[in-house]
Amino acid sequence: MKPVTSVLLEICRETTVPERPQSLWGCNLSLKMATSGRCGETVLCSVTDAIVCERGFIFDEKSGNPIFHIDEYPVFPKYVIDYYNSGMVYPSYGVQTVYDLRIPEMKKIHIEHGLAFTHFNVVYGHWLIEMLPKLLAFRDVALKTGIRAPIIIPRMPGCFIETFVREVCPGFEFVIYNPNIEYVAVEKLFLISNTENFWLNPYFCSEYEFYGTKPLNDDSGDDQRIFIVRPDDHVKRNSIKNFADIESFLLEKGFKNLDPSRLGSLREQARIFNKAKVIVGEFSSSLHNAIFSRKGSQIIALNFVNDVQNQIAVMRGHKIGYIVPTRGPVHWADKEPYQLEMSDVRNAVEIATSHR
Repeated sequence: MKPVTSVLLEICRETTVPERPQSLWGCNLSLKMATSGRCGETVLCSVTDAIVCERGFIFDEKSGNPIFHIDEYPVFPKYVIDYYNSGMVYPSYGVQTVYDLRIPEMKKIHIEHGLAFTHFNVVYGHWLIEMLPKLLAFRDVALKTGIRAPIIIPRMPGCFIETFVREVCPGFEFVIYNPNIEYVAVEKLFLISNTENFWLNPYFCSEYEFYGTKPLNDDSGDDQRIFIVRPDDHVKRNSIKNFADIESFLLEKGFKNLDPSRLGSLREQARIFNKAKVIVGEFSSSLHNAIFSRKGSQIIALNFVNDVQNQIAVMRGHKIGYIVPTRGPVHWADKEPYQLEMSDVRNAVEIATSHR
């Protein structure tokens, strides 16, 4: 017997976005740029008799089959579905083998209804683009329609997700499970469909904007020029060879160092990035926080990895430029430190800080 699925509510309609972001300088044009994106329709949907396990994988409780779509709507990013279908196994996540090999041995938590929105990739940038939109949408839907359901969260020691979810959705109920020894059986599971290829509908952008401008109880986050430093920058300096020279130059130009991982809350991160007019940082999850930055912000990315920062720039109306390492764009898997030309850094900062 197949699970009963249904589409309950249209959250936002399909739309398209511009072909490319606004460029701070012509060097952008030599790089792969974001092409015209399709922001598919986003819906709230449901499935009966589902299991949520590991870091958010969903199975039909009776058949054991994975649930990746509700009707024609995907409820996971395409790469997550591709990983599963191609047989790629992550032993620590339990992908592909989790249902057959682990469910019988795990403790069952039974609930009547709940919302699932996570998946195995808990890198902050992926959470910010792939999971937080679903959370913001569900919060909005719940407030407008009265639909309520406990939010299901895998507990992972040292991980930011549980803390940030509680912050984003105060007053909601939560079901927390240990993915190593527990799974959640849900009679009616709510899901929110996934956006296509990381393109976010303008509806979500307005939610990010609202979250970033909601006031805090203090005056923090008023720095208009920020330089993002990652936790290892001041310890190992193992990414950019001449990091110290770049940092010294930027401090002279009135930039303030910011390590987002040291901030106490997601709202604090959002407000700081929303206030900033010029942001410089190595291409990373931390730089993706620019999704909270207002229209017209100037973004300087050190290195170029993929189109995600371009897509954020398109969606939020930023002007963006890349300083490419002397040996060309450096991928995540390349651990060799790289060099940036200081003349490129100086020119980029001059353009960004003088732009009107």
